[in-house]
Amino acid sequence: MSTKVNFLKNIPTLSERDYNRERVYLSYAIVGAILTFVVMLAVIIWQLVLSSRYNKLAEKVTNINKQLSGLTEASAQQIYLKSRLQLVKQFLGERAASREAVQQVFSLSLPGVTISSVSFESENVISLQTTADNILSLVNLVDYFSYETNYFLQTVSSGIHRAETGEYQMELQLTIPKES
Repeated sequence: MSTKVNFLKNIPTLSERDYNRERVYLSYAIVGAILTFVVMLAVIIWQLVLSSRYNKLAEKVTNINKQLSGLTEASAQQIYLKSRLQLVKQFLGERAASREAVQQVFSLSLPGVTISSVSFESENVISLQTTADNILSLVNLVDYFSYETNYFLQTVSSGIHRAETGEYQMELQLTIPKES
């Protein structure tokens, strides 16, 4: 004979109504857990998308900053160049007579005559070395500086040399009118 002894407290059994209510609560809890998981997954994916966009934008901003720094440097160089050009312009503006004298010398177009070198001996004197192919070209050169050009105040020749090739070399000092 065996007798059954229940050492557990008397647990009341659930009624059908309570059982159905707990099943509804369980289904709500499962649906809530699934919705929470889906929302968390959506938030994580959205965060990854935003992070990717942020990294791309940050890279673009970095590149634009590099370009701007390059443009700033280029702008500084342009400002420097502009100031240098203004100084050159001012210098050339103050030296209008010298500029005109150099223009007169380089506009010389006599056949058989070449200008070997031009240099400024002083502020108002240009040294000019010329080469003439033959005596006729030399005569035309002398006539040009003696009679045809009235720009130079004084033309002084240091002499005429005849090279072994038959060319005539002449060095001239041309005095430029003073700046007004």
